[in-house]
Amino acid sequence: MEFGFLTNSNIVEYLLFSMAVVFGTILAFKKKKILDSLKIKSRNYKLSIFIFFFILTAIFIAGLRPYYGKYELKIPGKYSSLIVAVDISDSMLAKDAFPTRLDSAKRKLFDLVSYLKKTDNAFKLGIVLFSGSAYTYCPLTKDLDVVSNYVKSIDNKLIETGGSDLDLGLQASIAAFKSAKISSGQVLFLTDGEDEEFQI
Repeated sequence: MEFGFLTNSNIVEYLLFSMAVVFGTILAFKKKKILDSLKIKSRNYKLSIFIFFFILTAIFIAGLRPYYGKYELKIPGKYSSLIVAVDISDSMLAKDAFPTRLDSAKRKLFDLVSYLKKTDNAFKLGIVLFSGSAYTYCPLTKDLDVVSNYVKSIDNKLIETGGSDLDLGLQASIAAFKSAKISSGQVLFLTDGEDEEFQI
C-alpha cells in the first residue's frame, strides 16, 4: 500500500514549524536555567520536553494529512458528469475513521472538489444522500463552490429513515441525471454498507 500526504507542504509551513521548535527550545532552556538557579531537580523535566516536541511534531504531520493506500478516480474527457451518492445512515457515525466515517467521506468529497477545480474540465458534480430513503441533495452543477457549501452541511439527520439501501441511492442518482437531461454519467458511492441484493 502506498503512503503519502494529501497536502503538499511548502516553505512557509516549514518556516513556521522551525520557529515553533526554536521557540520551544528557548523556553526549555529558560526553564532548566531557573530550576538550576533554585537548585530544584525536576524528574519530569526531560519527559515534559519530549512530550512537547512529540505533540508539536504530531500537529505538523496531521496538517499534512497523511494517508495509507490510495485509489485514483479516472475522470474521462470534458463535459463529464458525476453523482456522488453519500451514505448517511447511523453506521456512518462509527469512529473507527477519525472523527467518524461520515466526516471521512466528507473529506474525500472536499478532496475531489479541490482536484476538479485544478483541472480544465467543464465538469458537472452532484450529490445524492441515502440511507433508508434517498434524494438529490445537490443537483448537478459546474459551480464547485456551491458543491463545497453543500458538502459542509451534510449531516446524518438529513434523512430520518434508517438503513443503508444502495438501490435507492442508485435510483436517486439516475433520477438526478434525468432531471439534468444528461444521458450518461458516473456514480460514486461513499458508503460502509454491503447489499447482497444490490443491482446495477
